[in-house]
Amino acid sequence: MKPNCTLTVPKAIEAGEASCSKSCNSLQLIQSVGAVARKLWPRKTAAELASRTGRSQRQCHYYLARKFNLDAPALVRLLRSREGLAFLEAMLGDDKPEWFQDFKENVEIRRLRRSQAEIRKRIEAFSGD
Repeated sequence: MKPNCTLTVPKAIEAGEASCSKSCNSLQLIQSVGAVARKLWPRKTAAELASRTGRSQRQCHYYLARKFNLDAPALVRLLRSREGLAFLEAMLGDDKPEWFQDFKENVEIRRLRRSQAEIRKRIEAFSGD
């Protein structure tokens, strides 16, 4: 008997629910990746995915249609992209490990510090210091 499961992508991605019945884990993975990709890039999703994974646009169409699974090197490239955190969050689903919240907070702190440094530079340029 094949497993039957339900995937809920995080609310931040607003992808809703989808059920799968064959090779549940790999279908969940490609479903979550596809949901994030469609949310981030509603137009030319396959082309955007191809530019980040290093795979052909045609192969990315197959990924999005759930005909093929993402291979590990393509998945690693996707996680290393600027949008990698959104993909990681979706892949982890609703049952995230304990370390993830700390990781996410550290990423936000780093982003805020960069923003703060940029604002400081703009203020100094404006005030002539």
